[in-house]
Amino acid sequence: MTLLDSAKSAIEYFVTLRSRDPMFKRDKFLLVTCEEGLGGIKVGWKDTMDTFNHEVKNPKALDLTDIGTALKKAFVLLNINRFQYNVDAYGQGRMPWLIDPTTIILFSDGGYPNDKTSVYHTVSLES
Repeated sequence: MTLLDSAKSAIEYFVTLRSRDPMFKRDKFLLVTCEEGLGGIKVGWKDTMDTFNHEVKNPKALDLTDIGTALKKAFVLLNINRFQYNVDAYGQGRMPWLIDPTTIILFSDGGYPNDKTSVYHTVSLES
């Protein structure tokens, strides 16, 4: 079993556990991979659970993983979604009755971080 297969199994297990909760009907799922461009968005907010389950089984490991870009894409899409539904009303303060709890789950092989040009073998926490 590869690390990617383990990640797929973990996602399926998480969704199975989550589906037991009565509030599951209101859950929305977004699946973003490390693929460049819009091709990295595998499942959008309005896609069905069948689409999500199908796409979770399909990713293939093809190249180095640019986790930073994938996370940025996920947060940008989350921000756009919240802005469309007035969850985050900039300049108007927080409105607690409009909360939209969100969980972002990142699956990685635990390898070194990298970008389009190189792999960083050491990560410095100092500035």
